[in-house]
Amino acid sequence: MLIYRKAELLEIFWGTVEAEKSVRGSELHEYLKAKTAVSNIRDDIHVPQGIPPNIDMNGILPSLKEGYEVLQNLNARVVGAALNYGGWLNVGFLIFEWNKGAGKVGCSWAKWLKQNVGMSDSYARQLRELATKFGGYEKIH
Repeated sequence: MLIYRKAELLEIFWGTVEAEKSVRGSELHEYLKAKTAVSNIRDDIHVPQGIPPNIDMNGILPSLKEGYEVLQNLNARVVGAALNYGGWLNVGFLIFEWNKGAGKVGCSWAKWLKQNVGMSDSYARQLRELATKFGGYEKIH
C-alpha cells in the first residue's frame, strides 16, 4: 500500500506545503477522489446578473454546490494535463541529454527550455517529477 504525507501530495500537485500529516487508506482514497475529474460534469460556471429576486440561501445553494463541483473537476483535469505534459518534458530532457552528449547542443537544459519553450527549469522539474511519481496511475489522469 502506498503511503504519502498530505504535505508531500500537496507539494507535488500544487507546489504548496501544509503542516505535515500522514494520509493513508480511505483518507488517501478520498483525497485522490476529490482530485479526480468526472467526465459528465459541466465545465463552465455562469454568474447571474445581479441578485435574483426572492432568493434565499437555500435557493442559491444548488448553484454554489454545482459551481464547486465544476471547479474541482477543472482542477482535476489540470492535474491530468500536467501529468501528460510532464511525461513529454521527461522525453524532451532525455533527447536533450543524448544530443548534448553527441555535441549537438551547446547550452544547458534550463537555458534551452527558457529560450525555446518559454518556461522555467524549476517549473519543468516539478512537472517532470509529478509525471515520474504519478504518471503510471491511470485514475489520477
